[in-house]
Amino acid sequence: AVDSTLTDGAIDDLNVMTRRSRCRHRVTRHGLTAPTRLALSGEIAVLIAICGGVEIAAGSHLVMLGPKDTLVLDADDATTLTATPQGTADLFVVEIAFG
Repeated sequence: AVDSTLTDGAIDDLNVMTRRSRCRHRVTRHGLTAPTRLALSGEIAVLIAICGGVEIAAGSHLVMLGPKDTLVLDADDATTLTATPQGTADLFVVEIAFG
């Protein structure tokens, strides 16, 4: 049996699994304190707001993500975006490419 104690409170665990024979992925964490422009690669981008709200401006889309909200974009939606935190926030970006 395994026993542990979290010394600094609860955590959020994010696991991304893709079929290696069909696609590859990359996960990046952005600690946001000001508007940040991000370039996206891959065919699908999954944006997950953690610990705060983030406004996402991508192409013609403007979306407000609350804590633990997720937005899925494909390459037709945008190749760059601007993420503006409401205060401070963490944003995870999962980029998935096929082939």
